Amino acid sequence: MRKLFLIALCLFGLQTCYCLAQNNVYKGAKIEEVKRAFMARQLNLTPAEAEAFFPVYNQYMADLRMAWRQSNGNRSWFAERSAEIRDNYRNSFVQILRSHERANNVYKSEGAFRMMLQREMMQRGQRQYRGEQYRGGGFRGGGRRR
Repeated sequence: MRKLFLIALCLFGLQTCYCLAQNNVYKGAKIEEVKRAFMARQLNLTPAEAEAFFPVYNQYMADLRMAWRQSNGNRSWFAERSAEIRDNYRNSFVQILRSHERANNVYKSEGAFRMMLQREMMQRGQRQYRGEQYRGGGFRGGGRRR
């Protein structure tokens, strides 16, 4: 009986971990979806530009993530490496977006998205702290607040 209880407890624990991991993957995918829409809107991308832009942008983001992992938390090394990566991708963005100004707006839009995301997460945290229930509305500030 004791062994059966331990096995059931382990299975329940594994199932809980699996569900939490899936939830985090879903949140990451949802954030990426919102970021894609945000970037397309901020950069005024046509459908053809978006089709050419996002594969390059996704590779740019993958290179930045790889650089962060390689930095082992060394912020000065990461700052240098990320500046190199941005310079490498700037010409690709100029070719796709057909202007230096729009290519520079890629980096400005990234910063604006990060600020928006931080603000949203802080607001959700404050609502949770006050005991309010999140009522939806996505990242655009929609939804009813009471």
